Amino acid sequence: MSSELEQLKVQHEELRLEKRAIDRETEDTRTKTIEDKRAAEAEIEKLQLDLESMKEEAAELNLKNKGLESTIAALKSEHELKRKKQEEDYDNQRRSKQKLQFQEAKLCTKKVNIEKKCDPVEVHNSRLMN
Repeated sequence: MSSELEQLKVQHEELRLEKRAIDRETEDTRTKTIEDKRAAEAEIEKLQLDLESMKEEAAELNLKNKGLESTIAALKSEHELKRKKQEEDYDNQRRSKQKLQFQEAKLCTKKVNIEKKCDPVEVHNSRLMN
């Protein structure tokens, strides 16, 4: 019986050691799980901060884009006004030139008509003086 007792004690010790090893492994697994969970939480927090930063940056860029779009619209409007003014000025210059050409032609016609009425010798002399 004593040998049985010894055997049971040895078996008990083996089981106790095996239980301790399993407990250590379980504790290691728990510790690793907790560490992994903490690391994941830290990573999630970092990603959320990055996401917030990107949202802010996107909002700033959208605002800047709207500002640029309004500037472009203003420049297009200004350009259109300048183009219309330039066309108007060109039309006015063209009309003025046509008017002057018409008046010049009219004066030339008058001159020729007057010259026809005058003495040809005097006309010839006046042309030589000019």
